[in-house]
Amino acid sequence: MEYSSVQLNDLPDEIIFIIFKKLNKLDVLYSFINVNTRFNNIVHDPTFTSDLTLFNYLSYDYIYPLSDLILERFCLQILPKIARQIKWLDLEPLSMKRIFLSANYPNLFRLGIYYIKKQAALNLFTDKTSVMHRLKNDILSFTINTINTQQGASINLDTLVFTHIFNMFTNLQYFNFDPFFLCYQRISFGSSPPTVFSSTLLELHVKVMYIQDCLYLLDGRFINFGHSMLI
Repeated sequence: MEYSSVQLNDLPDEIIFIIFKKLNKLDVLYSFINVNTRFNNIVHDPTFTSDLTLFNYLSYDYIYPLSDLILERFCLQILPKIARQIKWLDLEPLSMKRIFLSANYPNLFRLGIYYIKKQAALNLFTDKTSVMHRLKNDILSFTINTINTQQGASINLDTLVFTHIFNMFTNLQYFNFDPFFLCYQRISFGSSPPTVFSSTLLELHVKVMYIQDCLYLLDGRFINFGHSMLI
């Protein structure tokens, strides 16, 4: 009996789609986009393009960028082709600017930034030339995870970043300022009420230092507030 050889391209679209779903999205896009028209049609499905995590991680506290080779292909060849389909991006700070400059993302409404230094996060939301200003009216859901590189200034920086994010994203509905349980990311407003207000926020996840900080955030400044997680 002779052995038969079945190539991937010999399989029906439905089977190929199932196989691709079992693989890492980035690997699928990197390996199969622009291979041929058939694979292009399959990998342009929202399953592979609507939400992307453009970094690697071994654990929640160890995140690192994509390799230069992979990032270059994504920025030059892949992201410009699928940018209109992307609704959700999770990014790390080293490659974030390059990713945003590689294409326009007209349907992006959900964004996560992970493992960014606290001072760099503050600069990102105070610098009027930063890429965040392009998205200030579009982002409805935002998550940020910062790391501390300075001693003694963590709470003040966290509070400033928290405040400036509300000033930046005017239509925010979901805000997670503490995405990881082990993340030491806390805010405190001292004896003065915060200057943040929102008529759109529905859900907030944040750690506060004192009960007074919690009361400030629950005093009606978030008009449509539906759910909170204040620790």
